[in-house]
Amino acid sequence: RPKSEIEVYLASLGMDNPALPSFIASMDDELAKDFVEKLIILSKFPKDIIKDLLDTVIRKRASIKNPSAWLVVSMKKEQPCN
Repeated sequence: RPKSEIEVYLASLGMDNPALPSFIASMDDELAKDFVEKLIILSKFPKDIIKDLLDTVIRKRASIKNPSAWLVVSMKKEQPCN
């Protein structure tokens, strides 16, 4: 099956979580746009941190009201300001 545009884009960011495209597709347009903007920031993190955060946000999606905000807080925890 050919990859969708979002799958190709996520792969270009180094994010190959198979659940991610459908997770983004389940969001309304504004939230999806905001979430993808956060993924662009997240793509600068080490691969293991990216994988851990994506696995967690997808696994806990039922209890996370705003995945974008959750990612921002989680990224700040991973890279505290000095």
